[in-house]
Amino acid sequence: MQICGGLKRYFQYGWNIFDQLMLIILLVAVILRVTFTNDNCFVLARYVYTGDLVMCSLRTLELYCMHMRLGPLVFTIYSLV
Repeated sequence: MQICGGLKRYFQYGWNIFDQLMLIILLVAVILRVTFTNDNCFVLARYVYTGDLVMCSLRTLELYCMHMRLGPLVFTIYSLV
């Protein structure tokens, strides 16, 4: 019973769902790259890798927001954009 409660609490935090989605997309990209050898799947895998890289960058920026010195800098840059 406690395991289900812990998983429920884990998935209530939005960034944990984001992390799991990022890992699933990375797995899809690896499967596309390894199993299919035609050029169309190779290009599709590269697009999926690129999307996953963008997601990793967003996650890294979120981690910087919690840092005492880098957090205000990220918010300043975000307000300029």
